Amino acid sequence: MTLARLVRSLPPSAPESVRTGMATLVNRCADRLSSVCRLDTSRDTITNTMSRQALPIVWDFCEANPFSDSTGGYEGALDWVAKVVEAWPGSRAGQVQPADATEHPLPDETAHVWFTDPPYYDAIAVC
Repeated sequence: MTLARLVRSLPPSAPESVRTGMATLVNRCADRLSSVCRLDTSRDTITNTMSRQALPIVWDFCEANPFSDSTGGYEGALDWVAKVVEAWPGSRAGQVQPADATEHPLPDETAHVWFTDPPYYDAIAVC
């Protein structure tokens, strides 16, 4: 909560990139510091909150130390966010357009990446 409060209290003059980066950092920390995270013994790390498409009761949850440099800590989250920012293709902008995958509006061979979002039927409640 303290990190989120500090990000919300950034002055309006703070660059949008700083605000977005800090919000991403808070999100990453919150994802590893919830009580539904489990220990991934195959990698000796903490799984994220949404390791599946549900929020189940987790009987073997583990707690991360937000002040450590290990998984779930602020320093590790900052390192991951910094890596993404450094690798971000700054000169190339993406474009998003919702469309039916069977009737897409683009000519053939024009998209380098094509994402689809399958229907979830009753798995996701519609608000």
